[in-house]
Amino acid sequence: MILYNPTVTVRVGLFVLLTSLAIPSDARDSRPAVAQDSTGHLAYNGDAFGNIVPDFSLAGYRSGGVPLPDAPVAVTLKPGIGSNDDSERIQAAIDQAAKAPQRQSDGVRGAVLLKRGAYRCGTTLHIPAGVTLRGEGQGADGSVITATMLPRSANDKPTLIQMSGGGRIAVDATAHAVLDKAVPLGVLKMKVAGAASFRAGDRVMVERKATQSWIHDLKMDQIAKLPKGGQQWKPDGYTLRWQSSIVAAIGDTVTLDTPVVCALEQIYGGGELRKITADPRGRAAAVERLRLVSVYQRGMETSDENHAWNAIAMDGLVDSWVREVTALHFAFACVSVGKNASRITVQDCAMLDGVSEVKGGRRYSFCGGGQYVLVQRCYARNGRHDFVNGHGDVGPTVYLDCLA
Repeated sequence: MILYNPTVTVRVGLFVLLTSLAIPSDARDSRPAVAQDSTGHLAYNGDAFGNIVPDFSLAGYRSGGVPLPDAPVAVTLKPGIGSNDDSERIQAAIDQAAKAPQRQSDGVRGAVLLKRGAYRCGTTLHIPAGVTLRGEGQGADGSVITATMLPRSANDKPTLIQMSGGGRIAVDATAHAVLDKAVPLGVLKMKVAGAASFRAGDRVMVERKATQSWIHDLKMDQIAKLPKGGQQWKPDGYTLRWQSSIVAAIGDTVTLDTPVVCALEQIYGGGELRKITADPRGRAAAVERLRLVSVYQRGMETSDENHAWNAIAMDGLVDSWVREVTALHFAFACVSVGKNASRITVQDCAMLDGVSEVKGGRRYSFCGGGQYVLVQRCYARNGRHDFVNGHGDVGPTVYLDCLA
């Protein structure tokens, strides 16, 4: 249970980064973008050019609507009496749990249970696929891990718990060009070259090109007052890629199981599909029921950055989760999800009182950079950008019933 401070709250509903709509227009449409039909179901109404709100319901663990599993306890640890650093023995327990047999139904192997009390870690804990790191509560009287690590260089931003799976997705060399003049936001169908080579169930990578003309029309090569270290946009930094699966391929048209999250327009370079040939990412990594605290210099709450930045970071994972975790005094995030993660749930978590300078790249309490990330019932206090996505994140990302 998280206790919310009602003094200043911002209620956050549903959010997605909509990078581009197909063919901007001044056309007006009086119908609501999403409404309830006569049967009680949601009806999505397109605009004059076919753009519709993407389906958010696939966000989260195993595409949503599925309870998070409970991993059986494989190893139990008690607080070390007088220990200055518990990193090695906790990591050894995690490595032992990773050797447990894997459940075929969900990829779960086992959990490391940290009994109630205090733990200290001077190095990053690495959670592999199938392993849960679990405590006995996120309150001050629960299982508390204090991050004592310090940056090793000016660019080092230490993480207390790193959740990692396998490597990056591999795709076929053959690119299937999108033939439509424009594929609007949120749709499931598109015409592609060589569609006959696809079969239902094939996993694909959709790529949206970025061109200098697109950047120019957005006026993002004409930024008058660049921040320090900033630059005008360049095409190589704005190519977007996201995964989907083929539902059907009929004639030159393919139907996908997930919506287009950014319009594909021929005038701006169009797009292409490639078959996914390997996906080495792991699944079923989890962190739950813990309180994570970073050390820092007292009295320097808006200047000290010589301490841990992330409580939890994850990447290279699918169908994984963080629940019932409270993080205090980290410089960046309670949970930061990388771009190579998908179908992630973060729920019932809190980021309290970050310690850092108050400027760009700090205090991003919950950062949903992956694909189909669900952040629900989470809370942030004294953050900066509390529920945030970056410029290259494709989403859809859902922030539901969150408070800041």
